[in-house]
Amino acid sequence: GGVKIGEFSIGKDTPEGLQTFSADVAPLARRNAREALYFVFTSPCKGRSLCELENFRFCQKAQPCRDVVFKPLDGGTMLYGDDVRKLDGQPFAKDPSVIRHGGRYLMYYSACGMDEQTLPGDVPGARMGKWCCAIAESTDLVNWRRVGDIVVDGAPFEDGWIAPGVRKIDGKIHLFAQNPVPGAKMVDPFMNQAIWHATSDDGIHFTFASGNPVFVSKSKWNTGRAIDADVWKADGKLVLGYASRDRETGKRQIMGLATAPYGSDYGADKWTEITSDKPLFEPDMPWEMNCIEAATVVRHKD
Repeated sequence: GGVKIGEFSIGKDTPEGLQTFSADVAPLARRNAREALYFVFTSPCKGRSLCELENFRFCQKAQPCRDVVFKPLDGGTMLYGDDVRKLDGQPFAKDPSVIRHGGRYLMYYSACGMDEQTLPGDVPGARMGKWCCAIAESTDLVNWRRVGDIVVDGAPFEDGWIAPGVRKIDGKIHLFAQNPVPGAKMVDPFMNQAIWHATSDDGIHFTFASGNPVFVSKSKWNTGRAIDADVWKADGKLVLGYASRDRETGKRQIMGLATAPYGSDYGADKWTEITSDKPLFEPDMPWEMNCIEAATVVRHKD
């Protein structure tokens, strides 16, 4: 017996027919070990196998997949989806990072590409068909209104700034997000991602920071990729959490940490990797599908 919680498709060119598989999610859902969680999915994902075995509990060869699209069940509530940057005709937003500023909440999120006919006026033409970061605002954390795409003055590129981690630090708003490193030579271009930095006073208009990219991982255990940034203060330091891939296979998504002196300019020469020998977290449960990423840290009772 089990509980169906949703459907998702992988990639755009999916085969006809849906396959069903199950997973023992007792560690996650704290249910009886015999209960199962069901998904309905289509595959493949741009030639990459998501799961080569029928039973999800034993999918040791599963890989992270950036093209997974989840379809909520009937009656599900979606608090916000960008209705300008739609995905397959549906409002879409992911990787949210929320701050309070100027009497309202600002949410920064990854937005998908679009064709030229639907390109809004606030989006630079170079972003057509590409992922980037956008902003929405709310006064109650429930009703959101799109403000527009993030535009970073002085940046050497117009697209990008994906998976934003935004924090208000001593009155100034800091954006940490991923972008490729121009000219970087990597066997797999998909791995060419580093953390870049921009700042803002109003939370809408950002200025390119000096010393970019500010963080390129050089840990022994990863491919050099750094994505999904989040930052928080601890013990007089600004801590950066990021995701990368394992060096051995390039398929396992794992997490690392770095720190910079709190109150510095957070430039490239300020960061020290504190997980240089081994990752902070790595997937060790079957349902994690070889992927841990996009962490967010919230500190209570500071």
